[in-house]
Amino acid sequence: MKLNMKMAYAVAYVLYKKHKAKIADIGELENGFYVDFDSKDVISIADFKKLENEITEFIFNRSTKVEAKRKQVEVVRDCPCMSKNKYLSYHVTHQDNKTVKMIKINDEFPFINKLESTNLAFNEIKSFKLENVAGNYWLGSAKNKQLQRITGYAYSSKEELKAFEAEMQDRKERDHRKLGQDLELFTFNDLAGQGAPIWLPNGAAVMYEIDAEVRRILLRNGFHFVSTPILGSDELYKTSGHWFHYRENMFNPLTIDEQVMVLRPMTCPHHMLVYKNRPRSYRELPFRIAEKAILHRYEASGGLIGLERVRQMQLIDTHVMIRPDQIESEIRHYYDVVMETLKAFDIKIHRVDLSLHDPKDKAKYFNNPKMWAKAEKELAAVMDRMGMKYEKKVGEAAFYGPKIDFQMKTALGHIITMSTIQLDFLLPARFDLEYIDKDGKVQRPILVHGGIIGTLERFMSILLESNKGVFPLWLAPVQVQLIPVASVHEKFCDEFAQRLMNHGVRVEVDHTDERLGKKIRNGQIRKIPYQIVFGDEEIKSGTISYREYGKKDVTNVPMAKFGDILVKRIAEHK
Repeated sequence: MKLNMKMAYAVAYVLYKKHKAKIADIGELENGFYVDFDSKDVISIADFKKLENEITEFIFNRSTKVEAKRKQVEVVRDCPCMSKNKYLSYHVTHQDNKTVKMIKINDEFPFINKLESTNLAFNEIKSFKLENVAGNYWLGSAKNKQLQRITGYAYSSKEELKAFEAEMQDRKERDHRKLGQDLELFTFNDLAGQGAPIWLPNGAAVMYEIDAEVRRILLRNGFHFVSTPILGSDELYKTSGHWFHYRENMFNPLTIDEQVMVLRPMTCPHHMLVYKNRPRSYRELPFRIAEKAILHRYEASGGLIGLERVRQMQLIDTHVMIRPDQIESEIRHYYDVVMETLKAFDIKIHRVDLSLHDPKDKAKYFNNPKMWAKAEKELAAVMDRMGMKYEKKVGEAAFYGPKIDFQMKTALGHIITMSTIQLDFLLPARFDLEYIDKDGKVQRPILVHGGIIGTLERFMSILLESNKGVFPLWLAPVQVQLIPVASVHEKFCDEFAQRLMNHGVRVEVDHTDERLGKKIRNGQIRKIPYQIVFGDEEIKSGTISYREYGKKDVTNVPMAKFGDILVKRIAEHK
């Protein structure tokens, strides 16, 4: 039995006993536990020391009696704790069987038993720490009451706890939400809408560079860019099948001149219309198109996590129409494009999944067993011949076809999908797409969907957590910071900044009234690649001294050559 679940029960009981809390839920996190509770006592981090003392006293109290008993549901409903705790009642009444195992601590039933074993030896916990307290909606819905959630972790030795805390500190330093705030990359404001990121100048600069680099890679690999509407009619999504299989993730429709329209959640249906614009020959296949699109997908407010999960997103989406004999070559081609892109940004994948459909789930997946068997067999065979190592994930396919998912692990321990390659026999049929083969016969193409880097928002979160906000020169939001020693040097800095900007370099002049040392430190905190100080000596000699971020050495170069050095390094993606 894991210590973190034992710890969750210990915390839950102390909250129940000492703070009259109604325990709503408990459970394990990847590296810890959580307890959701409803209490008149508002617990803050300032209360943790007192609470930790209360928990320690309970854990090592030899008189504590713990047992787990299986009770008939009807009997449990009559327990006083059931009538006083609607959350406990919910958990009990939603059990599949007629009996439920209750955890009994000191002759009381504060919560149901979620343990595999009835052994609750609390004194096995040698070290623990309460990490955070925050709001959490009951059942994850903003329509329900907001509860308090305490998180923490437990270990069987102080050494293990110390090692884990060091790891957690590293994770905090990599958290893209903190980095985004510190580096002034993005923000959120409820006036703009929940889950709708606002890109600040620094963040927008990085986003445009990411977009430009992915665009260059796609153009080199035979893709042509298109632009399609941000809205689609309900008939478009009924034709594609999204209306029936993806409706819960779509925004509510609006009626314009008696036509029902929807903010698009994806570009697939629109790109089918691009292909269908005129008759196609087999010689045109593979037919590769791409688009940087703004998409809207509904996510529950409780599931919104920084840039990882948003409601408005930007996606460089790609689709390719192919012949049956081109399946393997195009999958290999897509794979090469993904690898080239990840290499450009120095990103390493955590694992690769082969996402398959669940044949039992008739609501989520289009019901065509033969189509699924063919698509999944084809995709698995290609992956095997390519020597790809992958895990099979049943129930993770798109509603129309299986896919290869390139998974990343975030600083918070979340596994998220970044790049994806999907094989689709369904949409070409639903849109009645055709091409004329070499014998003059009408044939149906096959569709390959590709998300090279996923959404730009999610990719930014991955980049930040990979590099701790230290961008390479070519990608940095501010590439050079010019620091005047005194106000009399500001005009020269402005003129030199303009010369660099004429070369396409992103430059900032520090016009603040801070002392020189503070200006330099501020630039270091913002991880600006190059800092240059301008005073009388630099202006007179025509020589500048610069220091690269993370290095102690100072380099001296003629002022006239510095711009050429920068442009060369940026072009080489240094």
